[in-house]
Amino acid sequence: MLWLIDRQKHDDYLNINRYACLVAEPAAERKLVGIVDVAALRDEDVLQHLEGADEYLYISGIAVSKSFRF
Repeated sequence: MLWLIDRQKHDDYLNINRYACLVAEPAAERKLVGIVDVAALRDEDVLQHLEGADEYLYISGIAVSKSFRF
């Protein structure tokens, strides 16, 4: 099962529009498998290389429990 924890975050320095922390757990158990932090950014230095895009996703952190790694 994958849970989405979403919150609005406004940060003029990083120009973050939206932020989400995704939390994964197995369907049969209430046990943490992993997390990933993702933000939608609008950095013009990056966007100049992404034709037609007005924002992009940036993964700032990821973690997976050792017992679920391959």
